[in-house]
Amino acid sequence: DNKPTDEELQWKNTVPLDRVEWLLIGLVLGQLVMGKGMISAVGIEPPTETWLQAHTLVGLAIWVLAIVALIQHWLRRQSPAPIDLSTGRRFWYRAWYALFFLFLLLAPVAGVLQMQYGSKPLSIFGSRLPAWVQPDESMASLFATVHKILAYALAGLIFLQLADILYKVISRGRRARTA
Repeated sequence: DNKPTDEELQWKNTVPLDRVEWLLIGLVLGQLVMGKGMISAVGIEPPTETWLQAHTLVGLAIWVLAIVALIQHWLRRQSPAPIDLSTGRRFWYRAWYALFFLFLLLAPVAGVLQMQYGSKPLSIFGSRLPAWVQPDESMASLFATVHKILAYALAGLIFLQLADILYKVISRGRRARTA
């Protein structure tokens, strides 16, 4: 019998994310560090080809994994929110989930468009992809800004989710001590 135990259900309500989502969160946090490192912490202006290629490959992996996770949820016809959450918490989780995946899908596209409009060659595994758009520095700047805003928005969503989990763990511990 594969029925989850009460303890497993409690944990699922505390941390209502699948393994793929946790992998995506880890990759996004790594991308934030790498992206910030490319721009300022290491002082690389412009970023070296190695940094840029690594950032691009991880961004592509995030984009593909996000699509896989969405297909997985669609095929299972499963709500992203656990069933036994309150209405308010269910709304919060669904909104978080929708924004998280929207930003996961849009950030890599904005990054690629930033590079394409900025006349930066895009190569994956050593193969250069053809330019899809004509170089335009104002569009490159626009997509750089969009990419940065989406990256910070993803970081904010991740930290909200982690704060929510921490709150639930702490409040569950308090309830257990007072019971």
